[in-house]
Amino acid sequence: MIPAVWILYRPTDERRCRQLRLKAAEYQGRLNLREIELLNGNPFLSLEHIKYNRLRILMIERLLADGKVELRALYDELVKKDELVPSECKLYLASFLVVRDYVLTGGQNISGGTGLPNVG
Repeated sequence: MIPAVWILYRPTDERRCRQLRLKAAEYQGRLNLREIELLNGNPFLSLEHIKYNRLRILMIERLLADGKVELRALYDELVKKDELVPSECKLYLASFLVVRDYVLTGGQNISGGTGLPNVG
């Protein structure tokens, strides 16, 4: 179940915004590689992982461009556009929670992964 009201706001710290832009670019690079693998017929490739990357990229881009991401509104928009199905709500929520942790703590509560890039 997607909460009715849960809004994530763009950080006021410009350094964190730069980190998020770089993280979105990192996710895009991973996505590009996975899409090539998919075209080459990799039987071990998870379509769920591709969607997970797409969702995190979209959420970061929306956050930085619009100043906020409204969890339920974006979910409803994606379902309406057939870019997400209701059975993927756990994947959607997991994507949101990752982005949220990067915004609020710099990724302190995320295990694994590469974390936020260092910026000067």
